[in-house]
Amino acid sequence: MASSTLVAVGDYLKTTYRPDCDYVDGRLEERSFGEHDHAALQAALILWFGQRQQEWNIEVLPEQRIKISATRFRVPDVCLVSLDRPVEQILTKPRWPALKFCRRKILYAGCRSGSMITAGLV
Repeated sequence: MASSTLVAVGDYLKTTYRPDCDYVDGRLEERSFGEHDHAALQAALILWFGQRQQEWNIEVLPEQRIKISATRFRVPDVCLVSLDRPVEQILTKPRWPALKFCRRKILYAGCRSGSMITAGLV
C-alpha cells in the first residue's frame, strides 16, 4: 500500500483506512497483518499484558495510533498505556512500549526517540 503520492497530515488523520496504515513523512505505509501467526502473537501479547494491567497500572490497546513526530504516525499491534496519564485519542507521549511485529521480528516505536527498532524474537 505504500503510496507514491504525498498525503497531508490532516487528510491522513481525518480519513478512515481499512486496514489502518502508518503515516511516514507524507506517505502511507502498509502494516503487516492478516495471517494466523501474526494474529496469534498479537492475541498472546494482549492476553499476557492484560493479566498484568492492574499490577502495572496500564491499559493494553491493540492498534492504537501514536504520533511519533509532526510527520510520523505509527499504528503498533499492541500498545501499553499508563493509567496515570490522561486519555488521548492519538497517543503523543507513551511511556510504555508499543509493539509492532512482522514475521519473526518485533518492531517497536521507542518511547522517547520515536525511532523504529528491530529486535529478534526469542
